Amino acid sequence: EAEKTLNRITKQFPDRKQDNRKYADIYEKQGKLEEAKTVLNEEEILNPFDTEIQLKLVNLELKNCEVKKAILRLEQGLEQASTLSDSLKYMNTKISTLMLTGRVNDALQSLKLNENLSSKIAPLVRVLNGNLSTKAYLFLSNNQPEKIAPVLKELNTYKDVTVETCNINLWALMYDFEPTMALEDFKNCTTAYESYG
Repeated sequence: EAEKTLNRITKQFPDRKQDNRKYADIYEKQGKLEEAKTVLNEEEILNPFDTEIQLKLVNLELKNCEVKKAILRLEQGLEQASTLSDSLKYMNTKISTLMLTGRVNDALQSLKLNENLSSKIAPLVRVLNGNLSTKAYLFLSNNQPEKIAPVLKELNTYKDVTVETCNINLWALMYDFEPTMALEDFKNCTTAYESYG
């Protein structure tokens, strides 16, 4: 149905460039990954530095289990990105991809680069806060719970970390590690979450 509507609109307004990307989305939702990839490859020829196209292609490559190809595309995107915003989009996608594929050390290394980039446009405390749960997850999944304390200590020099500490202890419990906070404090996490903005 969506494809029929898009066909009708495209015939009425043949100069609308954004319709091709919608075809790719429709094909992807229908499970026609090769058709979606073909449409996006055609778009890529016209605009090889378009971040949205590149990230959609990465997504399709991951769905096709072409992990190396997806990571290579992300790395090329990082090199070619013309804005800090685009660089961060590539970096965040790369971190997620590395995490999902079990490349924990690579994800941690990329997360550090992400902090350096992000701190150019946001206060360091916000960047550290945003990455804290991800770091804790990566350390725990890599069986390195002892590396969480220094991260908390660094963040603690900037602000109260009650909610983040609760998150980390939840991850610790999920991975069968001993929580680092007292049981009573852990019970009080509900209050911290409710007051979290």
